[in-house]
Amino acid sequence: MEKKKLIKKKYKIETRKYIPQQSGLGGGSMNAASILSYFIKKNIISISKNEIINICNQIGSDVFIGLDRKNSILLSNKKIKKFNTRIGLFVVLIKPKIGCSTKEIYKRVKNFSKGGIKISSKIFKVEALKNAKNDLEKPAFSLYPNLRKLKIFLSNLNQVEFVRMTGSGSTIVAYFSNKKSAINALKLAKKNFKNYWSILSKTI
Repeated sequence: MEKKKLIKKKYKIETRKYIPQQSGLGGGSMNAASILSYFIKKNIISISKNEIINICNQIGSDVFIGLDRKNSILLSNKKIKKFNTRIGLFVVLIKPKIGCSTKEIYKRVKNFSKGGIKISSKIFKVEALKNAKNDLEKPAFSLYPNLRKLKIFLSNLNQVEFVRMTGSGSTIVAYFSNKKSAINALKLAKKNFKNYWSILSKTI
């Protein structure tokens, strides 16, 4: 933005990180999205939607998703569908002290699941989310067995709806319908995986 003279003066930006690096949670992308969104809302910069998309794509393909606090889907053609649907699930996130190699994981994917899923607000229903899958889990679990053990542990907890790995890792996320079950799950996770980063959160 500075090279294109969109900003007339320099700003000092301090970022407080509450999630670890290499967690697959899009922390860097969302930081960039938050800063860009702030500049736009405060009229520090005035640019068209196409210019916003161009800036986001230069930083990362998922940055544009973070400009609005809405559940969104990034399509294969790089277009984004946003929905006002509220999922309302409690989540337990756990990350071992490792970072996954996205390059190596993608190299080991033989076939990606075919499309055919109708893109609508119904895709955020619990049953639809349960039936979804992450094709990167199999190669990631082969490279990093601890991730497989972690998913199995979380999948066997009481009242867990489903468990999924974030992108190419290395965080495993367990989803719950009620907060009490999620809190109990976090306690058990901390007890069994003492050196792992873990936190309780909620979907938007």
